Amino acid sequence: MKLYNFKTVLLLTLCLTFFFAIPSFAEKNGAAARVNDVEISREAFNKAVSAAKDQFAAIGVDKKKKSDTVDIEQEVIDRLITIELMYQDAKKRGIQVDEAKVDQDLINFSTSFQTEEEFNDFLKKNSIDMTIVKEQFSKKVVLQQYHRELLQELKKKIEVSPEESEAFYKANLEKFAFPEQVKASHILIKLNKDADKAAEKLALTSIEDIRKKALAGEDFAKLVEEYSQGPSSSRGGDLGFFSKKQMVKPFADAAFALKIGEISEVVKTSFGYHIIKLMERKAAGTTPYEEVKDKINDYLMQAELDQAQRDYNRLLRENATVEVTI
Repeated sequence: MKLYNFKTVLLLTLCLTFFFAIPSFAEKNGAAARVNDVEISREAFNKAVSAAKDQFAAIGVDKKKKSDTVDIEQEVIDRLITIELMYQDAKKRGIQVDEAKVDQDLINFSTSFQTEEEFNDFLKKNSIDMTIVKEQFSKKVVLQQYHRELLQELKKKIEVSPEESEAFYKANLEKFAFPEQVKASHILIKLNKDADKAAEKLALTSIEDIRKKALAGEDFAKLVEEYSQGPSSSRGGDLGFFSKKQMVKPFADAAFALKIGEISEVVKTSFGYHIIKLMERKAAGTTPYEEVKDKINDYLMQAELDQAQRDYNRLLRENATVEVTI
C-alpha cells in the first residue's frame, strides 16, 4: 500500500532535476516567479515544462490537449516555488553545505558523460559553466539534508494508535482478501512458437512418456529433476501457491481442476507441454489483522507524514511573498 501521488512525485522529481541543472536566477527572458527576494527564471520554467510534457506523454497524457498542458504548467511553477521556499527555509535553519558531498556529486555528474568533450558540449548547449553547476549541486545537497531533518521533525509529531490501525483494517477488508489458491509442481517440455510438426510430435511424445512414469508411481520430484526444462526444475518443479489469475488460462484451469496428489493430463501452453501435480489447496479468505498490522501502521504513518509535509509547505507559502509573473 502506497499513498504517493504519481503525478506529484514525477513532477517534483522533474523540477528538482531542472532546478539543479540550470540557473535559478532570472536572466535573458525575465522571471517566471518571485519568491520573497529570489527570482525563478522563465528559462528554468520553460525547460521544466517541456520535460514534464515529454514525460507525461510517455504515460499517456496528451501534451497538445490544452487542459492537460495548463495543469502541467501550473504544477511545474508550483513545484519550482515550493523548492525555492524549501531552500530558503533550509538557510534559515542554518543547514550548511557538505562540500565533500558536493564534490563527489560533481565528479559523478561529469563522469556520467562518455567523454569530456560531450560534457563540455552539454555545458555550452545549456549556457552554463562549472560555477553555476556547483552552485546548483550545493543547493541540492542542502535540500537533501533539509528534507531528512524535516522528515525526522515531522515524524516525532505523528502517532498511529492500535485503534486507528484496526479501524482501517475493518473498513478495508476487501484490500486484504485473497482468492482461492493452489500449490502445484509441474514438468515442462519446451516447444518453440515456430516449431514444426515433427518437433511438436517429439515434445508431445516425450511428455506423455514422462506422465506414464509419474502415473506408475515414480517419484515426481526426481522426474522433474531428470526431464523438466522449466526454471522451477531446480526446486522439484514447485511453483508455490498461486491463484487462477497468476497463471496462463490452460495451465490454471488444469491445476484448479485437480484433486490433491492427482496428476493432470498433458497441458499445452505458449511455453510448451506440461504435466501438473497438485500438492495443496488454500481456500479464499482474508489475511488476519495480526499478519498485516505492521504494514497498515507503515501505510498510515506515511499518509500522515505526506499530509504533514503538504501542510508544512502550505505554511511556508502562506508566510512568504510569492508573485507569479508568467
